[in-house]
Amino acid sequence: MKIADTSSQDTQLPPPSRKKIYIAGGVVVLLLVVVGIFAYPHLSRWNQSEKSVAVSRLSFSTVRFGDLVSDISVDGRVVPGASPSVYAQQQGVLTLEVEVGQDVVQGQVLGTIVHPFLSSQLQREKTQLVFMNAQLNRTTNSMKQRELSNKRNRELAEVEETAARREADRAQRSFDSGAISDLEYRKAMDNLESAQLRLEHAQEFEVLDKESFGFEIEAARLARDQQELVLSEFQEHVNQLTIRAPLAGSIGNILVERQTWVAPGRELLTVVDLSQLELETSVPQTYADDIRPGIEAEIRIGSAVYEGVASSISQEVVDNQVSVRVKFVDETPDGLRRNQRVTVRLLIATHESVNIVASGPFLQSGGYRTIYVVEDGLAKRRDIEVGAQSLNEVAIVSGVDVGDEVVISDISVFDGKDTVLLRR
Repeated sequence: MKIADTSSQDTQLPPPSRKKIYIAGGVVVLLLVVVGIFAYPHLSRWNQSEKSVAVSRLSFSTVRFGDLVSDISVDGRVVPGASPSVYAQQQGVLTLEVEVGQDVVQGQVLGTIVHPFLSSQLQREKTQLVFMNAQLNRTTNSMKQRELSNKRNRELAEVEETAARREADRAQRSFDSGAISDLEYRKAMDNLESAQLRLEHAQEFEVLDKESFGFEIEAARLARDQQELVLSEFQEHVNQLTIRAPLAGSIGNILVERQTWVAPGRELLTVVDLSQLELETSVPQTYADDIRPGIEAEIRIGSAVYEGVASSISQEVVDNQVSVRVKFVDETPDGLRRNQRVTVRLLIATHESVNIVASGPFLQSGGYRTIYVVEDGLAKRRDIEVGAQSLNEVAIVSGVDVGDEVVISDISVFDGKDTVLLRR
């Protein structure tokens, strides 16, 4: 049996048109060109780069031009601006009358020292002064009496001299008239001469005696003044037996037992001046050369900010830290407590007209000499010179231009490559 095939049912297709083939080929070529145009930059960047890093792992900042305030923020604590120590100035048994933290006023008695010698010696010196004052008064009265006696003797001598002169004048007239003898005349003249000598001696004695008593009174007065100095010195020593507060404040530390024997020069306690509280901060040694007394500061206590100024800088470095004291410009705020923690921002300097970027880990990871600038999807390595720094920004002296976008995150992920592709 013969089985018929299906050839009679097949239909022969016409050959494809050359025009359609050309159109299809053109479309494919066009698509390849378009894809190439868009893919070329990416392929070019890929070809230029030595490494690729995802953008999500990085942080960026744009270089700006302006003024940079170089500052540093540190923790501080409230300390007394002055806490003078009180020392024993005499030896003896000390008894303190105050406690640590007790408020005191200036001049308040803090304690007393019992000295077995000074008090009794002071009384003896007072008695001696009373005696010398009495002696001075007695000498003064004696001088007045002798002045009165000398005056009386001089006046009597003047009266006698006047009488003798009158008798001599009468004898002269009588002798001239022959009424009296030569003997009587010479006797009258002798009486006058004798009266004149007595008057002269009385006058001289009065002057000399007055000078002599002046010396005696001056000596007595000098002795009395010397005794007053001795008494004053002993009184000062006795006053030093009473320990008083040098200023108003509170008792800081007590350095001796409440009742004990002390020697001169022994430190007893400290008094904290609560009206002059300051802040003590520790600054890294690298900033020590930039900080000087007088630079401005901002003191943050809670939500309040106060103006301050650096008052002193320690010359000693401890654990790579330098101690800086900051005081309030205006009055000390109320409610501060010793050792209270605060935040202090030291405004070191203002640098004008510099290129500025945000601070970030790129400084440390790049050794303060390297930065990566973003250009057309690539991070390109550049050498830089770093200038002044603040808490949040840093000045770039050279290596970048205003408007550049730079990487400020850790650049160690770039492995030091010159060009890195940034993957989106």
